[in-house]
Amino acid sequence: MTPQSKPTVRIAGVNDEPSPTWDLDEGLDVLDELGIKFIELRAANGKMVDQMDDDMFYPIADRVKERGFTVTTYLGQVGRDVPNKEIRKRDLEWTERAIKRADYIGTNQLRTMGYKKGEEDGTDWFARAVWMYKDMTALAAAANKTIVFENPPGHNAAVCWAPECLEALQAVNSPHFRLNFDPGNFGAHGEVGIQLFEQLKDYIGNVHVKDILDPGDTSTYCIAGDGKCEYPEIFKRLAQMGYSGTITAEPHLLHKEKFHVSGRENYIVAVNRIVELLESAGFDVQKQ
Repeated sequence: MTPQSKPTVRIAGVNDEPSPTWDLDEGLDVLDELGIKFIELRAANGKMVDQMDDDMFYPIADRVKERGFTVTTYLGQVGRDVPNKEIRKRDLEWTERAIKRADYIGTNQLRTMGYKKGEEDGTDWFARAVWMYKDMTALAAAANKTIVFENPPGHNAAVCWAPECLEALQAVNSPHFRLNFDPGNFGAHGEVGIQLFEQLKDYIGNVHVKDILDPGDTSTYCIAGDGKCEYPEIFKRLAQMGYSGTITAEPHLLHKEKFHVSGRENYIVAVNRIVELLESAGFDVQKQ
């Protein structure tokens, strides 16, 4: 990056976040109003993508294409359960299916989560999760895809806290296993501050944006910059390191009322603030 140039990032929306009913066209209408044509595809018409059979998924994918949107990430639900034998088999099958769907919608990123801890005494659930990530990453790498790992906001995950995330990323040790950096998820269990970014910056493959007023309390998610996650400084440091990936608005502003929803008006305000902060940090922001 020359002194005269600016780093460019794409801003994306999570397609279902503006719609309380996860209606596909309602969410896309809001993003169109914002001039944004990049989305992470997570849920539509009341179902998350991994809950959809092919007969439901592919018409939704076609509708997204018809409306001129580019999918940046397939936001699957792999990694939300306890990694026992049955879930292991299912999640590897879902990963293979997600790879095919990602080919169809034109993205190379597939999201996974932090897995839950089971109740069996003496089981190393962190090691079980890493085992899963290694096998999923092998499948993704063979297809030239990348698994982006997102730590969940809950406390019962096998990979949750920043040191655990770093250890998992280092253990898998692959350019096809990157971090979906979401400061608000760390804030949900009390971790906030620029030190999170400094610990994890070398592994960031994607960024989700939600802020939090009171760390540890997910009912206090707020507009970026109003909370404790230090977004102005995070964006400044991302710009300084020449980050050129995607910044995705996922503010969860009605989270206490419904899982991962912000609603139309809230979402518009949240996205406009994110763009303002990114531009102040030195980015050119690409919307389509």
